[in-house]
Parts: sequence; structure tokens; C-alpha cells
Amino acid sequence: MTSCGQSSDPNDQDCSIAYADSEAASLQGSPPRYDCYGFLVEGDSNTTSAAGEKKGREGKWLDMLRRWNYFASKKQRKIRSRCRKGIPHCLRGEAWFYLSGGYKLLENNFNYYSHLLARRPEKKWVDLINKDITRTFPNHELFNHLKGQEQLYNVLCAYSIHNPIIGYCQSLTPITSVLLMFMPEEQAFWVLVRLCDRYMVEYHVEGMRGIQIDALIVEELVKNHLPRCHNMLSNAGVDAILYVQDWFFCIFSRSLPWPTVLRIWDIYFFEGKRVLFRVALVLIKHSLASLPDNADFYSLLQALKNPPEEVMVDKFLIAESLFYSVGNKDLEKLQKVSLNQYERRQQAQQANKRPGLSLPNGKDVESCSRHATVDSNEKFSLSSAPPSANIDEVFLDSTPFTDTPSSNT
Repeated sequence: MTSCGQSSDPNDQDCSIAYADSEAASLQGSPPRYDCYGFLVEGDSNTTSAAGEKKGREGKWLDMLRRWNYFASKKQRKIRSRCRKGIPHCLRGEAWFYLSGGYKLLENNFNYYSHLLARRPEKKWVDLINKDITRTFPNHELFNHLKGQEQLYNVLCAYSIHNPIIGYCQSLTPITSVLLMFMPEEQAFWVLVRLCDRYMVEYHVEGMRGIQIDALIVEELVKNHLPRCHNMLSNAGVDAILYVQDWFFCIFSRSLPWPTVLRIWDIYFFEGKRVLFRVALVLIKHSLASLPDNADFYSLLQALKNPPEEVMVDKFLIAESLFYSVGNKDLEKLQKVSLNQYERRQQAQQANKRPGLSLPNGKDVESCSRHATVDSNEKFSLSSAPPSANIDEVFLDSTPFTDTPSSNT
């Protein structure tokens, strides 16, 4: 069965080629060069420091992280403003750890991660993880070495034991890889737990219910904010799930330039998936702007998968995304509408025995879910509530986990 979140993006092939070039360069005696983000540099590409314009804000972020409880309770607008401006690169990992609430989980679950590493994960997950880790960001300096691959393996295996309902899903690999680029593996594990339980609710379960509902929310937002684009997509039969899955599953890490990806993640950890909806609106608007009103299915989908380069630049994309008002109350209403629509579709599909929504690889949504069958009688998560701009929520889930072996592990 195809794992959920699997993409046909040719970037994976480009990464493999880049890695091969790196090995060839090493054999020829010239060591590979990496940019400020740790990615392989080809030719005379620029390797300028990522700190640059953000250096002046490092002191402010250091002070804020030292007094985190005060800022989290009294200065949330200040945190939001600084996240939107971009987190200094050298502090990004620590900032994400605090913004997500992962630090609180680590404090309240001392040695839990070590206990998970001491246990044996299911062989089916081990086989899939081993298959995926060697082809995830192979052109990054961390993952073209055994040490980085071992860290990635550890976190994914630990999570498969921690959450047997999900086990392992291919889309967890790029997310975990990004986290490991900025923080130690135990911290990365707890932020991954936070992401799956708080930000990406029901994304990685059988049927991918969460992302299907979010795709329907995108359709409603496009209808409200971009009526021309809505008509074009609707007339051509392009459902949002066809392009949203690549964007949202990996939080744009496989779809946009790296500086833009990091800026989105900076905001995402504080504001939740509202930023994903806003970014999606900008990409849809500009990707379809030059197409005729009667553009066909394949032209529309191709345009959405290849937005104009100038639109993907972080300063432009983030600034324009903030023009769209997508507040918590708006999302609550759209969530109800989209949930009702989703349930009606599911009932109709079951009644008529029709296949589910079609994905770009020709498979339906149900067959493109994770590898395991879900036991509907089990539930193990910190919270089922989605994140909001109220950062007080990160302090709510403080109950320690137990390391008692589950009957499903």
C-alpha cells in the first residue's frame, strides 16, 4: 500500500543526483560545499550566512526565550510579530521547541524517549523507515552521513511505538528531518509529537480525514476570497486535495524554496495552520493569474504545482499572505461547513460504492493512507483540539506519559 503523503515530485530525483555529485566531488579530492542551510552547493552558488539581516534581532529573541513564561502569558502579540518577521537562524530550533510546547512535554516526561529507544519497534515500520530515510534530503550535510540517518531512524521508530494508531507514515520523514536540522533528536521527537497531536490532527490516520477536511476549507476560502480562481477550478473539476496534500502534509518543505519554508514554519508554530491557508491562497491566486478562464484540468494542476518563482520568494509570499483575514472564528465556521460536507461525501460514497477522491498518482484517498489498519477502539494523544493563536494552549498538556508497553507494540 502506498504510504500517506507520498509525492511524485521530481525533486527527490534532483536530490539523488545532487548527492551523487557530492560523492563524485569527494572522490576527485574537492570536498563538497554546503550553503548556510546545510544543503549541497553546486558550482559557484552563493553560500552567504543565513544570519544576515536577522542578526540585530538575536538579542531580542534570546531575552524572550530566557523569559518565556512571561512573554507567553503577557506578550503574545510581540511573539506573533517577531515570528512573522522571521526567527534568527541560529535560534530557530530553540524557538520552535518553545513555540510548539515541546519543551513542556520533555520536562514532564523525563526519560520517556530513552525508554522508547530501548524498545523494539514493529518490523513493518522498521522496514519502511529504513527504506525512506536514505532518500530524504540526501543533499543535506546532516543526512548524507550515517549519524544524521541514525537520528532520523531513532525519532521515527520511537514515534511509531509512542503512537501505535499512526505507527509510521512517509510524510513524517521530511517533517522530522527538518526538525533534526535545528535541534537534538529528543527535542525533535517531542516537537513531532506536538505537531501530530496539535497541529496536524487526523492527518496521518487511515483515510487522512484531517487533511481532507482542510482541503475542503481551502475550497471554501478560495470561493470567498478568489471567486475567479474558484470558478476555474470548479469548472475543471480540480479538487483542492489534489494540490493541498503536497503542501500541507510536509508543511511546504517539498514545495517551496528553503528560506520561504523556514519563514512559514516560524509562523506556523505560533499561529497554527492559519498560515498554511493564507499561503495557499497566495499561491493559488498567482499561479492561476495568467491562465484563461477555461483552462483545463491538467493546465490548472500543473500551474499549481509550479508557482511563479517571484511569488515563492519569502518576503513577497509572507507579506502578501498577511493580507488575507483567516481568523480563528472564520476557521471554526469553515470547519463545521467542511466537516458536514466531508461527512455527506463519505455517506454518498458508501451508499453508491463509489471510489474516494482521486489523487495525482491515480489512487484514491483511502488507498493512499498509512500502512496499518487502525484499531478504532484505541486513542492515544495529548489533545484533539487544533492550535490557535492563543499560546496559552501549549501549557495545557502536562500529564506525563507512561512507559508501560502497549498491547499493540
